Amino acid sequence: MDPVFLGQLLLNGIVIGLIYGLIATGLTLQFGILHIVNFAHGEVLMVAMYAMAALLPLFGGDFFVAFAVLVVLASAVSLLAARGLLAALATGGDGGGIFEKSLLLTLGVSIVLVNGVQQLFTSNPQMATTSFGYGAFALGEIRLTYAHALASVVAVVTFGALFWFLLRTNAGRALRAVAQNREAALMIGLDPTRVARRAVAVSLVLSAVAGAVLVPIIVFQPTVGQTLLLKAFAVVVIGGMGNIGGAVAVALGLGVLESLVGGFADIVWQNAVAFVAMIAVLAMRPQGLFAAAIRKG
Repeated sequence: MDPVFLGQLLLNGIVIGLIYGLIATGLTLQFGILHIVNFAHGEVLMVAMYAMAALLPLFGGDFFVAFAVLVVLASAVSLLAARGLLAALATGGDGGGIFEKSLLLTLGVSIVLVNGVQQLFTSNPQMATTSFGYGAFALGEIRLTYAHALASVVAVVTFGALFWFLLRTNAGRALRAVAQNREAALMIGLDPTRVARRAVAVSLVLSAVAGAVLVPIIVFQPTVGQTLLLKAFAVVVIGGMGNIGGAVAVALGLGVLESLVGGFADIVWQNAVAFVAMIAVLAMRPQGLFAAAIRKG
């Protein structure tokens, strides 16, 4: 076995795993706080990719300026979207059936976004170019493109900021409190609706960040979010629904596993490996690999 080839596969796998982690943590955050499944989460990523592709030419291909503008726009839109989503889910008096409502509502939003973007930009594959071009770092004989390196750094910094927010800030502690026991959080004066709104906004921004770093790496089209969303669902299920640390760990493992399978086996198995792993985990441990950290009952 060629050690250089193996090292290249492992490095590529870590990068894609970090991006999977950005998508999956947003999903698991929403489930942990609201107990909903957001089928439009992948379309948020897709819209962010098209937005990033539109912003880059406006700033001369400067990724960092375009990225900063996108994060600001995504934050503002996410706050509005969170209000709209929670208001729609709260209709019907007692708020019952929120899980079923979330499935129908987010699936409808997903269909609208996919077809809307396809109408505006067609279904032709696109790829954006940035100011740092297609150069690469050389780690001996192993190469890491500037785009992949940037995606890795952004993902690691984002994870660090997310865990700092959850563990060190009052707003983050409120999120964790509501996730652990909604009734007890309400008794100590926390507003679950406000906390839920914050959780949705953070999760959507995470998805937008993932879309932004993917723009220089992959060719994309209006359906790109659906494939990535399915893999993110597999990550969340394997790690344990609602467990953010589990989602990050599984995402890294899945990225490496996909890269190794793509390098040593038929390429068709690369996309299937996530779901094969999910089925195996569900058969042996239905609650997920890291479910011990999740509240029971």
